[in-house]
Amino acid sequence: MGRVLTERDPQEYAPMASQFQLAGLQLRYRAELLVALIGCGMLRRDGVEVVRRVGRHPQLRTNLLGTFEVGLPPHSLGSPVRDALVAGAAFIVGSVIPLLPFLVFQVQPSLIVTIILASPALFVPGALTTWLSERRLLVGGLEVMLMGRTVSVIGYLLGRLAFTVFGFSLCPLRLDH
Repeated sequence: MGRVLTERDPQEYAPMASQFQLAGLQLRYRAELLVALIGCGMLRRDGVEVVRRVGRHPQLRTNLLGTFEVGLPPHSLGSPVRDALVAGAAFIVGSVIPLLPFLVFQVQPSLIVTIILASPALFVPGALTTWLSERRLLVGGLEVMLMGRTVSVIGYLLGRLAFTVFGFSLCPLRLDH
């Protein structure tokens, strides 16, 4: 009796500490859920009641928070294997399309045809990806197309810079003049 707290064995605190950490984590999740519900227009008192009821179901609480944070309900997420196969196929198709003109035309006309074909080749996989995640097709397609265009311009400028600075082309085909 009369032991000072600092004289206790630290192992005695471990179960208490983990209980407090768990309680703190649950409190944080409940607070985040309440803020999200109020942000969606729910009255505070109704939000508190929903959080209290949902708090009894940790998986439901996690799914709700994920829905609010990411914008995707868990049931809308597909199989990771299927999603990986779709992304891989889209990448392969998107990579092959700009190369096809070089099999048919000379270099200069092929560049022009590739530039024309690359826009829809970038737009379609971006739109399909957003369609799978139930977002707006136009926004996703334009996003991927603009990223692809930006990367192609940067690649072109780096190639020109390498030619100017080092005097050699990174491309085996001579494209200047």
